[in-house]
Order: sequence, then C-alpha cells, then structure tokens
Amino acid sequence: MKYEARDDAGWITFDRPEAMNSLPVDELQRFVDLLGQAEDERAAVISGDEGVFSAGGDLSELVEIDGHDDAERFASALVEAIHAVEQLDVPVIAAVEGPCYGAGFELLVACDLAVAGEDAEFGLPETDIGVFAPHTVERVQGLAGRKRTTELAMLGGPIDADTAQDWGIVNSVVDDGDAEEAAEEYLDEISSLDRRALRTTKRRIRARLESPGEQEVTERSMAYHLTTEESRRRVEEAYER
Repeated sequence: MKYEARDDAGWITFDRPEAMNSLPVDELQRFVDLLGQAEDERAAVISGDEGVFSAGGDLSELVEIDGHDDAERFASALVEAIHAVEQLDVPVIAAVEGPCYGAGFELLVACDLAVAGEDAEFGLPETDIGVFAPHTVERVQGLAGRKRTTELAMLGGPIDADTAQDWGIVNSVVDDGDAEEAAEEYLDEISSLDRRALRTTKRRIRARLESPGEQEVTERSMAYHLTTEESRRRVEEAYER
C-alpha cells in the first residue's frame, strides 16, 4: 500500500495486483495509519494499482482463521478501516477501476465521493462465504433502497458502473482508466473551499450515520459468523476456486 501527498490530498493506493489488491489484516491496519496522515490535507483519495480497486478481504488469510480470536482480529481490522474513512474530518474520494468487491466495496461506500471507470464492477460476495457485509447493507439501503440492497447483498452482484451510479453508490462514471483524473477534478473544487467549513460539513453529514455502540456490535457479529462450521466450509471452497 502506497501513500503520496499531492494535489492537497493524501493519495492511498492499494498495490497488491498479484492478489487483486486484496486486503489482509496488516494491510487494513496500515490503511488506517495512512488515512490518518491525510488528516492535515484537504482530502484523501483511495485507488488501486493496475486497473483493480480491490477484490476484498484476502481469502488466503480468511481460510486460515482458527477460532474466535483470529476471526475477531479480522473483523476488528475491517470495521475499524471502514469507520476510519467515515470519521476522517476531510472528504475521502474513491477512484475505482475494475473489480471492487467485499471489503473493497465496503470502503468505497464509506467514502464521501466516488468516481468509477466504465468497466468497474461492484459486488458483495460475503453471504456466499457464510458471513455478511458488516457495514454496507445499512449505508447502501439509504442510497439505493431496500430491494436493491437486498439484491446486492443476497445475490452477490456484480453490478456495473452505470448501475452503481443509478443506485447512488458512485457519483459519476468516466472512461475506463480516467477515474483518478476525475478524482483530481473533485480535488480542484474542494481546494477552493473554506477548510473549516469543509470539515464541519463532513462532520454534520457523518452525524446522521453514527449509532452508539455500532462498531463493537458489528465486530462481534462478524467474528461469530466467520467461525461457524458452514462459513469455514464456504471460505475454503471459495479459496480453492
């Protein structure tokens, strides 16, 4: 994972293309640390190397989960990363190219703004491996409605970029390969805004999303699902595919 300060923003790039930019626990924890570095910038941008945003949690790590402690470690890292995006005082922009699944999709939904290349795909395969999307189902329901959220979470997708825009999941769709350039255009507009007003605006928008104790409850529930016999079987099957 790379961090670069440019254009008044902290740019975080997922750079495990050999694993479709999947996110093991240590990468999720590093993501939170890097995101904190953007606190003094006007915005943060999240993208992925080589035409892939992120395939989600690292199946090679998930298949090795052995007991509640391992499951809780993964669940805690993921939920903390999602909340870190929402709780950062500056706007976070997602520049999405290619696959955006699972944990990657969760991080996208937590972002304040998102632009996608026309070939981007979005999906939530969690239910298929015996777990659930710990954050997104509540957030997407407010954007896309209950039935669309049910389709996405239960049937797994994927949906294409135009559908994601129609559902309110991304703000705009651009030519394939142009997502980062479009994110820079958002940054140009953000850089002209009053810094204090910008931060206050994000805090007020964020206030509608917060629920007391939500993070702890979500972590416990996800850790439980990751340790069930059915989930372990499904994770192993998914990994072998």
